[in-house]
Amino acid sequence: MKVEAFNLSAIVAGKKEKSTKETKYVREGSYSCTVTGVETSDSRDNYQGAPYIQFNITTTSNELGRARFWVVRESDKPSTREWKSKRLKEFLIDCGVKDFSNDSDSIKGAVNKKVNITFIYEEYVGHNKDTDEPVVRKAIRYAWSSKDGAKIGYKDSYNKPLSIEDRKQFELEHKEWKSNSGAVEATDIDEDDLPF
Repeated sequence: MKVEAFNLSAIVAGKKEKSTKETKYVREGSYSCTVTGVETSDSRDNYQGAPYIQFNITTTSNELGRARFWVVRESDKPSTREWKSKRLKEFLIDCGVKDFSNDSDSIKGAVNKKVNITFIYEEYVGHNKDTDEPVVRKAIRYAWSSKDGAKIGYKDSYNKPLSIEDRKQFELEHKEWKSNSGAVEATDIDEDDLPF
């Protein structure tokens, strides 16, 4: 796959925080953040998805997150190319980057900079890897940013829950999974009626 816009080959700059059992991650909301590192999809072994640039961030309360931007591809429509480029450039400007003469240097220039970020959630249907049970999951996504010290907003209405149609499809899939797996639905037990 040929990437057009940002002549980037596996940029890895700054540091990537290692997660532990105690690690906290951003949820939906607005945060004051520091960009701690940047990496590209090229840095992932055997990655086959759409190419991206990812900025790793830490909030003032030490929660980890990431702002991911999809890279322009030669197959993108002109309007998509413009949207992807503009979105990344606006983020970099909010990080305080001023020189855009070299894509790689501009992107690395965001590392160790402060920026405000709003994250939203998008619900999607996934499957439990052990049981294959359909489950509704939330993906936390970068929505937009503002310069450090500027205002930034968040409302619950910015989130993207499953559509009514997708929710109905999930319920059908889950019902089918339950009937095929022999799963038993939990019932309320009257504790006063137990023999012990």
